[in-house]
Amino acid sequence: MKEGGIAHELSHVVAEKTRSERTLAKSYRLYHTFKTFRDLEERSIDLDVILRGFGLGLAELFEYAKRANIPYAEDMGLSSEEIRALLRLRK
Repeated sequence: MKEGGIAHELSHVVAEKTRSERTLAKSYRLYHTFKTFRDLEERSIDLDVILRGFGLGLAELFEYAKRANIPYAEDMGLSSEEIRALLRLRK
């Protein structure tokens, strides 16, 4: 479960490392200005986490947060249901 969250955050680092300084600055502004961009960016990061083999941990983390009433933006990124559906397709 924890590894899913760590993998998610590290995927942000990897994505940022592949961008030029100028592109990174633009992405940062777009992320903090437009919800649509933020949602797409988070969904892309979640897909990267799944492809790296940490999708189950990410789904479990989201499900735990929901059960424990830990606030997080459910509409940002993939839902645990979407992640589990994608994991079933990978088998």
